Parts: sequence; structure tokens; C-alpha cells
Amino acid sequence: MTQSDFEAKVAALTQTLYRVSAALLPRLCDRQDAVQSSILLAWRNRYRVRDERTFRPWIVRILINECHAIHRKNRRIVLTDAPEAPNPVADALTVHLRDQALHEAVQGLPEKHRLTVVLHYMEGASMREISSILRVPVGTVKSRLNTARGILRDALREEV
Repeated sequence: MTQSDFEAKVAALTQTLYRVSAALLPRLCDRQDAVQSSILLAWRNRYRVRDERTFRPWIVRILINECHAIHRKNRRIVLTDAPEAPNPVADALTVHLRDQALHEAVQGLPEKHRLTVVLHYMEGASMREISSILRVPVGTVKSRLNTARGILRDALREEV
């Protein structure tokens, strides 16, 4: 893969990477670190992608691994100052859910369900692609989506 091909593919996927990282990491600075680290790792290992159709699931999987690494690292850090204030302008770029109650309900889902919902409904990934990214069978993806829809239905019913 040439440098220009890589740049074009990453540029097309940048917003997707930020939205996926937002599903896994609460702090903006951690999201930015995860995306940048995953792009750097993908660049270093770009020769491993034999079929260009697998680039998107491959780089999203790298991002998920980076998000988990940052999450593990942050568990060992004790914050002494006030937590980072939310940045409404930056958060508006990562959040594409129109209804605040729905957004809060999605953020309240367990990580495996939240990530599946974000990949399917926000990023338009197919069941097979999600299966490849998360390294689980297609049936598990369907089950997670069904469970997540039930949780969201119950949570939003309580809102109304």
C-alpha cells in the first residue's frame, strides 16, 4: 500500500475512528491519543493488509485495542484535579445522536453492546464486518444488537 493510498483511506475513516473511540473512552484527550496511536500502528504495519477491502475492519480493530490499552492505563492513574471539562464543540463532532435521552441510554449500555450499536447504526457496518472487527461470530453480533435494543427500549420507556 502506497503512502497516498494509506492517507486517502485514513482520511476517509477519521470520523469513524473518532466515533468508535467515543464509544469506548469518555475523555476527549484519550480519544485523540487512541486515534493517533492506531493510525501510527496501522502505518507501521500497512504491509500486512493484503486485501484493501479489509482495511476498515483492520484499522478499527487496532483502534479498539488502543482504547482498551488506554483504559487499562487510566485505571492505574489517580486524578487529583477536577476531571476534564466537556468540550461541547469537540463532542458535537463525535456525537451524531439527535436525542439526548437516546445518547445517554446508548452511553449507559455495557461496552460490548455499546460498541456493537455504534458500529452498526452509526457507522453502517454490516454484521459480517462487525464480526470481523470484534472477533466474534455473526450470531453473537446479532444477539448483542437484539439485547442492546431491548435495554434501550426499556431505558427510553422509563424516560417517557
